[in-house]
Amino acid sequence: MVDPMEPAAFDILIGFLARGDADGGEAYEKARRRLLRYFELKGLIDAPELVDATFDRVARKLGEGVEVHLEPLAYVVGVARFVALENIKHRARQEQAADGERTVADTGELRDKMARERYLEALEHCLDGLVPAERERVMVYYRGRGKPRIEARRRIAEALGVGVNALRIRMHRTRQRLEDCVRGRLGGEL
Repeated sequence: MVDPMEPAAFDILIGFLARGDADGGEAYEKARRRLLRYFELKGLIDAPELVDATFDRVARKLGEGVEVHLEPLAYVVGVARFVALENIKHRARQEQAADGERTVADTGELRDKMARERYLEALEHCLDGLVPAERERVMVYYRGRGKPRIEARRRIAEALGVGVNALRIRMHRTRQRLEDCVRGRLGGEL
């Protein structure tokens, strides 16, 4: 559990996120949604806590006088990548300590986790290349299981004014573009 941020640090964070002519509250919410999606795509179950840890780290760095020459959201996402990597490494160490008798054969498992991490980063990049409405459609289309997923797909089709089969074809094409993009980013590692 992350301790609540000091009000002064929060004000610094909001000011940083609102750099330019953006509204601070809107910029904060946009960054929060982006980070939640980022951590969820990485399969990290404690995404809300990781978002808070990311914001805490950014506020602390800004409070220390670090000058940031990047667009605020890009900087925050960059910090989130480090938070995610630290979380993954921390969990791996916890699993090793709990097991006590890990062997060299587990190196393959770690390699698989690293490959998954690279894949998820490539996917995140490719999703960012989609138009926001299309990206949201992809996220909703593939989220969940069973009846809620079917209902979500039906609502998407209705919103687009197409049948479920036409939606399925559109989503297949979008998925193909994403897969091609991910393959290109990974340089044929798939």
